[in-house]
Amino acid sequence: MDILKGIKREILHAQAEHNFKSGNFRAALDEYKALFGISTGLGEGFTSAYYCERIGDCFEKLDHKGNKERLEDHKNAGEYYIKSAELYKKLKDFEKAGEVYEKGAKAYEEIDDFKAAGQFYKTSAVMFSEVQDYVNASYAYQSAAQYFDKDSEYEASAKAYQESAVCDMKIKDTASASVSFKKAAMNFERVKDWAKAIDSFAGSVEIDSINRQYLDVADTYERMADCYNEMSDHKNAIYYHLKSAEIRLTNNDKKSAASSYRKVGSIYEAAGDPDKAIENFLESAHTYFKANSPSQEAASFVNAARVFQAQGRLEEAADHFLDAAKSNRAGDNESGAVDCFHKAGQLYTKAAQDSKDRLKGGGLYMKAAQAYSEVGDFQNAADSFNEYAECMSASGDGERALEGFRNAAKEYVKGGLLWNAAEAYVNHGDYASAGELYDRYAAQMEASKELYGAGNAFM
Repeated sequence: MDILKGIKREILHAQAEHNFKSGNFRAALDEYKALFGISTGLGEGFTSAYYCERIGDCFEKLDHKGNKERLEDHKNAGEYYIKSAELYKKLKDFEKAGEVYEKGAKAYEEIDDFKAAGQFYKTSAVMFSEVQDYVNASYAYQSAAQYFDKDSEYEASAKAYQESAVCDMKIKDTASASVSFKKAAMNFERVKDWAKAIDSFAGSVEIDSINRQYLDVADTYERMADCYNEMSDHKNAIYYHLKSAEIRLTNNDKKSAASSYRKVGSIYEAAGDPDKAIENFLESAHTYFKANSPSQEAASFVNAARVFQAQGRLEEAADHFLDAAKSNRAGDNESGAVDCFHKAGQLYTKAAQDSKDRLKGGGLYMKAAQAYSEVGDFQNAADSFNEYAECMSASGDGERALEGFRNAAKEYVKGGLLWNAAEAYVNHGDYASAGELYDRYAAQMEASKELYGAGNAFM
């Protein structure tokens, strides 16, 4: 280049820098473009990269008349930044390349091109890693992951979070590394890559164990167990749920431990091992009791009852529906309590009907009656007391039979079933009470014009 051209170039450079610093970005843009053309023609790599970056800066800082113009300027900025970064990369100035790739990513953020933003943040991170600038590399990988998330590129996001975690480990920021491993794992879960999710969760566990963050370890074991369950690896799923429960109990987190036991119960149930399922559902219920969580305690009792019922063990099923009813009532869940009392009553009744031992059957009818009575289902309660009385009578226990008929009569009266109550008193041998109820029934029928019914009562 001759001396005159060199002087003109220096003047142009000075004008461009002055205009840029003064905020005259449109004038600076044209001057930097001219300078970029000159330096490119002369094969001046670093100078070309610098002017190319400056062009991007000008596009970023221009005043925009409207949204369309704003988007176009940010797009142009991004293109020039990436071109500049590529030049720095070619010249092996990786630190500078990383900085300019990051500027390009931010320009693409402005136009909501999340995929491009994520990709260039990732490339920026690679550049920073080349010069062992792991602080900036970690930040860039984190940013890349976030924009891949926005673009629903969850696998790419997971990998970026993994790389961020590796960078954090190199700068001994173990807390951030643990968080990044977990975020990676959760995104691998979203794409159903359970094995990679487990690997990332394991990275988090290793760090949290060293840092004595034991409840975090327990939470992560739960996630690992869920992943193994998705892979139908029931053995490992159960192992990690139980490990989680053990840690939680040690750290007095009874409610979460109870949840782990319930999940183990569900796995055993799905795997066709009802005894182990019941064992863990009941362990869950008892642990929820210790945690003073009656509604959840009830839910675990219901799970156990359901498995008992499926096995045809009706009395045990009814017993645990009854437990669930009491827990629901303790938790002010009256509708849940009513439902469970009814189920208990129905199952006691069915078990009694299936029993060949009249004495045992009578005891089951008594339990059914008590369950129905709890929720004001007077007719079913009374019918069950009647059945209890019949069983006691057939077993030769007249005293208990009479007690059953008397209780049946009381329940019928509560339900307004006067005729049935009177009949029960007749069976009990209390003819005076029966007569009084027949009279009341007759009066009731006469008042409602049911003369046939009234006549039967007077007879």
